[in-house]
Amino acid sequence: MILDARKDVGDGATIECDVCIVGSGPAGIPLALELAQQGLQVVILEAGGKRWSRENQDFFRGQVTGGYGNTLQDYRHRRLGGTSCVWGGRCFLFDPIDFEKRDYVPDSGWPVTRDEMLPYYERAHTWCHIGSMTYDASTALPDQVPEMIPGVLDDEVVMSALERWSLPTQFARDYSDPLRQSANLRVFINAACTDIDLNNDLETVSSLKVRTGGAKTFTAKARVFVLAAGGLEVPRLLLASSHQLPAGIGNHHDLVGRYFMEHCNGNISTAVLSVDSRKMNHGYYKDRESVYVRRRLNISEAAQRKYSIPNFGAGLGFPPPVDPDHGNAILSAIFFAKHIRRIGRRIPPSFNKPASKQIDEGYKLWLRHFRNILLGAPELSLFLPRFAYLHFLKKRRLPGIVLPTRNANFAIWYQTEQTPNRDSRVALSDELDQFGMRRIVMDFHCNEIDVTGIVKAHQLIDRHFRRNEIGYVQFHRDDVEADVREQFKPAGGHIMGTTRMADDPRHGVVDPNCRVFGTRNLFVASSAVFPTSSHANPTLTIVAMTVRLADHLRTVIGASDPERERAFAAAPADATMPTGPSGNGV
Repeated sequence: MILDARKDVGDGATIECDVCIVGSGPAGIPLALELAQQGLQVVILEAGGKRWSRENQDFFRGQVTGGYGNTLQDYRHRRLGGTSCVWGGRCFLFDPIDFEKRDYVPDSGWPVTRDEMLPYYERAHTWCHIGSMTYDASTALPDQVPEMIPGVLDDEVVMSALERWSLPTQFARDYSDPLRQSANLRVFINAACTDIDLNNDLETVSSLKVRTGGAKTFTAKARVFVLAAGGLEVPRLLLASSHQLPAGIGNHHDLVGRYFMEHCNGNISTAVLSVDSRKMNHGYYKDRESVYVRRRLNISEAAQRKYSIPNFGAGLGFPPPVDPDHGNAILSAIFFAKHIRRIGRRIPPSFNKPASKQIDEGYKLWLRHFRNILLGAPELSLFLPRFAYLHFLKKRRLPGIVLPTRNANFAIWYQTEQTPNRDSRVALSDELDQFGMRRIVMDFHCNEIDVTGIVKAHQLIDRHFRRNEIGYVQFHRDDVEADVREQFKPAGGHIMGTTRMADDPRHGVVDPNCRVFGTRNLFVASSAVFPTSSHANPTLTIVAMTVRLADHLRTVIGASDPERERAFAAAPADATMPTGPSGNGV
């Protein structure tokens, strides 16, 4: 059942359930449905509405310092489904090394192993609609040669590893039927959690304060509470809930909001290859389950350890569309489209910062792009209808484009692990939003190894090409590290680490079961719990950690009794329900 708290909940009402979840994104919706299917009575509180609105986005506004390349509104959506509404769909497993303690990566190591996570990754594959758990080209694409470049085998550089692509799944849209029809689940939109209340023991959450707009408030009570509002809003809520614990909930060791991590993306080089580009396998392919996959350039785990390189992944692609010297009508059309869409919601302004710099140079840039389009009009007219059909009209969308080249020169687009840094953090400013919550101030920092690791990875790729006599890597600038630093801007939507997981409360905010240290019944379902970031997009691992949490909560809570189930289903939205068992042992 989906209800609008502004009209379906009375002012001062109390909602009760077994599990109350704050947030309806890739963590909140799978968790709610997993638990509701087992007979537990679940409530989701979603701060936004069913659609994007400027008013709701303004709640995300905050201050940014320390070189973070995006505003805090970019890439996040305060709406039903959360940021999955604009998710591109790229999926990887985190590698075994990502879970390990690495002496060259500060504060690394998870309290769970990759082997422990594999069963949950399998279930996450189903939730994300990405088929079987095959990430090797020889298995997923048995009718093709596994190598990106035929005959060039994996070594320190791995060229047969795959990324898999979701539909992309938009969790509110693609799971709308069970969200509406489940007798054990109520979803309240326009219901913003603004404060957490503890019992007198200061260890048990008793209720949440919820605002619906204007002066209307209500209370949510549950046996267990789960914060699934993302890597910025979860620490914001914990820090803002300071009326009983001045430092905030879970912040006994000043760790809430610290260790903020993002992936760092960029392009500092070109792969200059001496092979027939028509025989390369660097584009998007459908596997046996009709799921799109694409080969990548990864650095092997052995090489990462040998050369002290944080996890690294890259793909071969076209040059930056902003530079009209490419002479390609399709790339010039992409330049125009992305610049126009800067005013839209799917592509935030920061995505086109390189373009913005050159747009300021004057109209000549536009004329040169327009010339490319005129000269390449026949090619463009053949390309656009097919791409529009495959990318916009099909349920499983073609993720992107890989263009043929006159030569075999390709931009190397990388995405790397940012290693944990205690000083990179989310804190609260004195500015208040419309609901009286303190806004975020972001102070972004990276480690020197993040910069040197990117350079080392490119040097390994260059050596791999030369050793196999297929080409070399050409850096764009002589001072490669300076180029990396200038481009060391976060990906934008991959927010991790702000309530990190650990065995010991001195080293993290949540325990291995994602329970907030110092509390009995408060949990976090978010990439905020990741101790390290890998190079992999986080959504798949968010879902895997979420279904793992669902199993744990089912064990410690147990199923609801039939009388409580009937009461939950029959109760009006603003009714107070009978309290269930105490949930001892949660």
